[in-house]
Amino acid sequence: STVEKQKEKEEETKAQTRKKGYDKDTFLKLFVAQLKYQDPMEPMKNEQYMTQMSQFTSTEQITNMASSFEKFTKVFEEKGSFNKKIDDFLKEFQNTNKALLDRIASLENEIKKLKA
Repeated sequence: STVEKQKEKEEETKAQTRKKGYDKDTFLKLFVAQLKYQDPMEPMKNEQYMTQMSQFTSTEQITNMASSFEKFTKVFEEKGSFNKKIDDFLKEFQNTNKALLDRIASLENEIKKLKA
């Protein structure tokens, strides 16, 4: 089903993200470890700290955008599937009830003529 396919895609994307090293949790763990084990006699300079914090923020924003895009894609695909089902239903209804629909259209035309 579409939901199962979407879950598979999400898991695959997460696995690829982790494989590429773009996981924000991994980034944060590395950053904390770096702070924990830095030389107290030569601590990290403010510029380095700010650079790494901005990299973390950028990584987090990119991850959030990717997640939002995945959700948008899922909704778009589900809506497309739903619209196709409605179109199929309407076509089947029209084919099944063609004689009835033609008669209704004919009666509507007769009523319009009587009103005129």
